[in-house]
Amino acid sequence: MFRGADAYVGPSLYTTKKETGKVVPTWNYVMVQARGQARLRDQIAALEGKWKVSQNQPEVNRRSVAAGFRAGESTQEMADLVRTYGKTE
Repeated sequence: MFRGADAYVGPSLYTTKKETGKVVPTWNYVMVQARGQARLRDQIAALEGKWKVSQNQPEVNRRSVAAGFRAGESTQEMADLVRTYGKTE
């Protein structure tokens, strides 16, 4: 398993928290899992990638999460992923 960017999404990053108060914290992440033989010299049978980058949230929340991540030094890459895969650009 290969991990990419990841970041905690606190409720305060969601714009809709101010409107409804009904949000929960979560974790955004990117990962790839390789399936095949355990040795590096053998062939990999399959690669499976997965990401959770707030794409399930309303656009207003995707924008506020990306903006919140842009403000942090360690979450810049996740901000870019939320903007790109959350289609906020």
